Amino acid sequence: MKYKHQRRNLSILNNDLYSRITSLKSTLNAYDKCLKNTKPSKRIYYADKDKYIAKVQEIFTSGRYRVKFRKSFEIVEGRKLRLITPMTFVDKMIQECILAQIEPIFIRSMIPNTFQSIKGRGIHRATTKIFKDIKKLANYRDLLCPKESKIDKNIREQYRGKTSEVYYLHTDIRKYYHKVDRHILMDILRKKI
Repeated sequence: MKYKHQRRNLSILNNDLYSRITSLKSTLNAYDKCLKNTKPSKRIYYADKDKYIAKVQEIFTSGRYRVKFRKSFEIVEGRKLRLITPMTFVDKMIQECILAQIEPIFIRSMIPNTFQSIKGRGIHRATTKIFKDIKKLANYRDLLCPKESKIDKNIREQYRGKTSEVYYLHTDIRKYYHKVDRHILMDILRKKI
């Protein structure tokens, strides 16, 4: 029953998706957000709001769109070498139009412990969650119900004979976005939208 309810909500979110992405309101919001995220010294180059709104609306009307990347360059972040392939301002606007409409669809399917690039979540919240979980696992007495002084039987069984050592795994995949198989990604996207 819950699954049917979620499917209905997804179909509502998918309803008329393209027209919501290409709407003038969506384009105006995307311009404002992209300009806000641009370095203050570069904002003067994108100050002609009407020009950029018209460009994006023209692309949406034509139905033909290809991302125009600028020249790639590498930066060193800590000890990592990162390849940066910047997009044009118009491409960022189009991406923002799409993201504003499809984000709610994908957020619903993510596990609660997903923190990366989600509004209201982030590295600080993830760190806090990890430390709380470690503390709970290291000492199951922290799982006492506030109203009762007894430990739940299921929790007691779960932690019986466990040591107080707790581990977590932190991974990082080198050049992750460049290694994503686009065909598999598109198949996953088609199942959602």
